[in-house]
Amino acid sequence: MRRSNDCPPPVFWADSEYARTHYVLPPPSEAVIRRVEKTLGVVLPASYVNLMRGQNGGIPRRTAFPTSVPTSWADDHVAVHGLFGIGETGTYALCGECGSRFWETEWGYPAIGVYFADCPLAGHDMVGLDYRSCGPAGEPSVVHVDQERDYAITHLSDSFAQFVDGLVDAARFEKDSGSIDSAPWHINAVSAEIRRDEKSGGLGQYLSLDQRLAKGETGWTHMTFHLPNHWTVRRVVVEGDGVIIETDPAGVFRVTRKNAGPLSFDLLEAEVVRESGRFEEIWVRYAAVDG
Repeated sequence: MRRSNDCPPPVFWADSEYARTHYVLPPPSEAVIRRVEKTLGVVLPASYVNLMRGQNGGIPRRTAFPTSVPTSWADDHVAVHGLFGIGETGTYALCGECGSRFWETEWGYPAIGVYFADCPLAGHDMVGLDYRSCGPAGEPSVVHVDQERDYAITHLSDSFAQFVDGLVDAARFEKDSGSIDSAPWHINAVSAEIRRDEKSGGLGQYLSLDQRLAKGETGWTHMTFHLPNHWTVRRVVVEGDGVIIETDPAGVFRVTRKNAGPLSFDLLEAEVVRESGRFEEIWVRYAAVDG
């Protein structure tokens, strides 16, 4: 029998075409819930199931969760991008192409239970339900897992219901936020280079951005953006408010705090389903420099 928990706060979800396209799934039937739980080997928290019955996955309005310890995102909080719906198909379904098990098998995340939320760094940190102490039928805690810090695990809350209640508006951290799409970059501390990913199944080259932070500063520290293999990159330079990439034959592209989030997420989705032919289309859509 499922445990009962408080309902989520009103107006939990932020509505957008991006969220509807990438995260929102049809309402889960009891049969789908049971199959997903069987595949994952756990009983999902009642508070999580109840939230997904109202809207099955999406991007919350409040996207920051305060922490008492620093992570690769910030000294005092982590950022959440989207919550995965209960389903078996769809990129960001719990058992979909980029669902919970994908992060373990493809990215090396520890098998703690269920990864149910991604973060703005597009795979470099995740939020999960941790069943290690409670067992597969117990009430899991919620943790942040930080790939950038050797998969360090930070406790966020004792339950999913507490996690939902603890989310706050990211504007609270605006002055020191590491948010890709809202806070200024420390552009003078950003370095950029083209690298090749030997584990990417032949997808090949990508743009790697690293940001060095001084003591007391907060923000992102690493981002990657896959590039089409047929491009020849002539120049990469940090310039103005972002990073300029000059390529043959596609032309010139610019990555800034304004387009980095959607660019990174759409490139990640194309990589997950091995649609490398979409890379150029995505770059043109988000980052092409006219003329």
